[in-house]
Parts: sequence; structure tokens; C-alpha cells
Amino acid sequence: MEIEVDAVVFSDPEMFRQLAEEEPMTWESSDDAVKFRHQTVDLVRAYAKEYRPQPEKIIAMEASLEAPFVHPTTGEDLGVPLFGVVDLVLDTTSSVLLVDFKTSATATLIEQSCSVQLTLYSLLMQGNGYDQVETEIRQLVKTKTPKICAYRFGQRTEGHIRQFFDLCREYLVALDHGVFNPRPCWSCNLCDYRGLCTM
Repeated sequence: MEIEVDAVVFSDPEMFRQLAEEEPMTWESSDDAVKFRHQTVDLVRAYAKEYRPQPEKIIAMEASLEAPFVHPTTGEDLGVPLFGVVDLVLDTTSSVLLVDFKTSATATLIEQSCSVQLTLYSLLMQGNGYDQVETEIRQLVKTKTPKICAYRFGQRTEGHIRQFFDLCREYLVALDHGVFNPRPCWSCNLCDYRGLCTM
């Protein structure tokens, strides 16, 4: 499918403004908003250039998934459901490829920084009937000349899954005991309860 990048809504200032208000997005100045819009269009163009020649069979985009929180090997049930929204799922004939998108100012990524997220998404896919799930991060790099970096991490191992369950079990036990350990990170900006944090 051909992608007409110039038709992307981000290139229309009025449409961009409406979408930004829906989020809502705020900028320090109107110049920042214009800069962001141009940067977005450039990233979309770079992505289209990279992947347009490679036809991909899409299974799902921005898919909200739910599954029981059950260990696929041991059968351990943590008693709460898993939820997540996966960016992109592709059919690769022998398996499905779960793709998550990241934006970054530099072209660097280590697996540990996204391991929990990829394991969660893989378990969600398995809980919805997909056994062979490969994982990949596609990083949109916001350099002067935007570029796209792809990092293929393959299937999650038993070690990844065990670590994920250990982490979540520890978190659930803490919640049951009323222990709320703060973990400052970039997502604090998205937290509706950050005003209650004493740090």
C-alpha cells in the first residue's frame, strides 16, 4: 500500500491543532508547536521510506488486549488480569511479530530497558491464541535527519517470563500490604496521582 505522507494530518496545521487539543498537548510557544509538527512529519516520512518497499501483513494496530495472568509453563495464576495496548502486530508466516514504537533523540537501545513491556505484550498475545511471538522495537530517532532503527529481540525466554512474574508478584504483595514504593521515571509526567507523591 502506498503511503501519501504529504496527506498525513500532521502536515495540516489546523488538524494538528485539533488533535493536540484532544490529547491535550501544551507547548511553551507556538514556535515549539510548529517545530514539533514538522518533526513529526519528517519522522513519518522516514518511516514510510524505510518500510514502504517491504509489504507487511498487519494483524492488529493499537490493539487493546486482555488475558489471564497465568504462567504459560507452570500454570501459576496471579489472580489479576493482564491488560495492554500493543502498537503493531504483523504476520510473518512462521510467527507473529509484535512491534513496539519508541521515539528517541539518539539511536541507542538496550533490551533491558524494554524487557518488561515486551514480555507483557508477548504474554497478552499468547493469552489470545498466538503461540509463536517474536518481538521488535522500531525506534524513530529525532535527529536532524530522522532515521528509523529496528531492534529484533526474538521470542521471550523462560528467564524473561520468570523475571516478569517475580517482579509482578512482588508488586502485588506490596500492594496487599499497603506498601507503595515510589519509582521515579519519565512516566511520572503521565501520572494523575503525582501530586500525592511525597518525593
